[in-house]
Amino acid sequence: MIVFMIIQQNLKGCKGTSCTLTWVVVGLAGVLAVIASYTAVVSVLDWRYFKGTGTYRGSEMLPKV
Repeated sequence: MIVFMIIQQNLKGCKGTSCTLTWVVVGLAGVLAVIASYTAVVSVLDWRYFKGTGTYRGSEMLPKV
């Protein structure tokens, strides 16, 4: 929501270094949102696999100690 408001303000007009920094922050926010979404999906899949099998995904490939 905040990012949307910042984009609206920048589209109306901004000048100088603060404008550039604002666009950098908007870009980083987009990247972080994508990474957070991917992490959430992987976490849910791992949790469901563990609840169903009682083992962690990929644990059968680990060497036995």
